[in-house]
Amino acid sequence: MKQIAKKDEYKREVMTLFAVAGARVRNDDVQALLSVSDATATRYLTELEEEKLIKQVGDFGKYVWYEKR
Repeated sequence: MKQIAKKDEYKREVMTLFAVAGARVRNDDVQALLSVSDATATRYLTELEEEKLIKQVGDFGKYVWYEKR
């Protein structure tokens, strides 16, 4: 349970990043904010996208960012 609460807290922090960073948030931004690995940042962004809170723009690598829906 504790791990789920921490994950939810991190996802809320990612959502607040959209207000600070503006319209675009990249995987690197999430990594820096939360001090997590690339894979963990990707997992959080994917979950938020599945929850229809954000959407991915771009297809690959440095050309990918996320916008709030």
